[in-house]
Amino acid sequence: MNDNERFSQKHIILFSFLIGIVFLLLFGFGIITQILTIFLPGEILFIPGMGYLLSAINNFIAFILLIIILKRIDLFNNISWNFKGVKKGLILGVPLIIFTLVQMYLIFDAAPDKSIVISLIPIINAVIYCISIGLWEETLCRGLFLTNMLKKWGNTKKGIIKSIVLSSMIFGILHIISAINGNLISSLIQVAYASIMGILLAVIYIKTKSLWSAIILHIILNFAAYLMPFLVPNSVGMDQGLFIIILILFNLVFLIYSYFIIINIKVEDVQSFLNHKNKSIDDFNSNNFIIKNE
Repeated sequence: MNDNERFSQKHIILFSFLIGIVFLLLFGFGIITQILTIFLPGEILFIPGMGYLLSAINNFIAFILLIIILKRIDLFNNISWNFKGVKKGLILGVPLIIFTLVQMYLIFDAAPDKSIVISLIPIINAVIYCISIGLWEETLCRGLFLTNMLKKWGNTKKGIIKSIVLSSMIFGILHIISAINGNLISSLIQVAYASIMGILLAVIYIKTKSLWSAIILHIILNFAAYLMPFLVPNSVGMDQGLFIIILILFNLVFLIYSYFIIINIKVEDVQSFLNHKNKSIDDFNSNNFIIKNE
């Protein structure tokens, strides 16, 4: 385990890319989901929203594996799993929530009949899928990438900014790989959007000392893309030109907003949550919710 720790810190950028690419290949492309579709009977696969549920299983497995890796490289205890910061995170995440609501409204407005359909099973499956995405992507990008970088560079303000930007850029670059079948322009837009969103989620994670804040905000953000198609099945989709304009405006807001949060982040704040074993971790370990090292 010491060799793993030295590699994860000594070659931190390479380590982050390698972990990111491996998880993307194993879980980002839904290998577990594909395996499940081979063995499950057709009547189950045709249940509305079942694809989301199978993808959620894929993502939960990724989350569990990430927890094991975090424990093995002794990084788990450096992550702030503090639930108390969630309320503050929701307040700081208001711009992101507004952005999500705007997207949801545009999807609703694009429906000719302006009607909402409540179909319980697919909605539940979509919500579970959104939760699973937030869990594994935030644990990977803010939990592993960012926390590992802060552990190495977080003793200076410059190092904190470096950690935020680099971890967010890796988060964005991994999105271009997942969009490999799309066109170049849309892929670049996705990279920029994911990187900027990563910066905002990173500063909220640091400011609230709570990874759960980033996870919950990520879950909320996913609602527009994955929940609305079931709530408003007759929607013809957002006007792409209008959406790009809104996306650019909100990304500018996110960057400016993140900057003002960053300038108020202190080195002492980062060190306090990196070196403090908070109560949430003790509760998890004491109840055997987390796999312990032998």
